Amino acid sequence: MGLNQAVFAKKLGLGGSTVISKYEKNQREPEIAILIRISELGNKNLNWLLTGKSSKDQKRGDKKLEKLISQIERLYREGDPKKISAIQVLLDLAAPPKPLKKKN
Repeated sequence: MGLNQAVFAKKLGLGGSTVISKYEKNQREPEIAILIRISELGNKNLNWLLTGKSSKDQKRGDKKLEKLISQIERLYREGDPKKISAIQVLLDLAAPPKPLKKKN
């Protein structure tokens, strides 16, 4: 998209470029609402954002994943805060555990 972190953060409605930097360094994971907004701004498929695979790369077995992602997008766009919260909880549970910080 050719945007610097500050401009990108502003377009996403985030507080500043620090959040984008943390996403890039895997120090923080974006919420589903932010991922959907990124997919809209960048005209990218949400599946690509989540898996790094384009629809051309997908195999037949990935159809279930594609359907699930479409359902998540639909539920999010309905705007029901309870459903959005539930989606975020499920994504948080499915995320790999973050490494422990080293003590100095």
